[in-house]
Amino acid sequence: MIFILIKFIFNIMKKYLCYLPHVVVAVIVLMSAFGKISGADMSVELFNQLNMFGMPDESRMVLGIAQVLLVTMLFCKKTEKIASALLLANMIGALILVGFNILALIVAILSLVIYLRSCEGVCDSKSCKNCCFGK
Repeated sequence: MIFILIKFIFNIMKKYLCYLPHVVVAVIVLMSAFGKISGADMSVELFNQLNMFGMPDESRMVLGIAQVLLVTMLFCKKTEKIASALLLANMIGALILVGFNILALIVAILSLVIYLRSCEGVCDSKSCKNCCFGK
């Protein structure tokens, strides 16, 4: 009886464990996006110092909204690959412009993992061993 329970738990873990990078990326990026959209002091100061395109407030809002959209796209099978690539580019830009940030580095690495494991929605979702959607 205990072996059946353990096997059941492992099957559930195997099925949903592939979403762990997605969830970690989503939590970190949504926290960052919330700070940008809500106008947190640290975010406002940072974008005022960067003065992107001469419009720090507008660029902060656009980037925050874009991050929310990218996280949403990350959980859709057909847009997973492009969303992870754009999140990777976003985090590389953050690392270059702001400097070393461990959260940006974690998101960049996990976005690369998601990009490499995604299959652009062209797989047969029942037999795909590469993407989460086939498990």
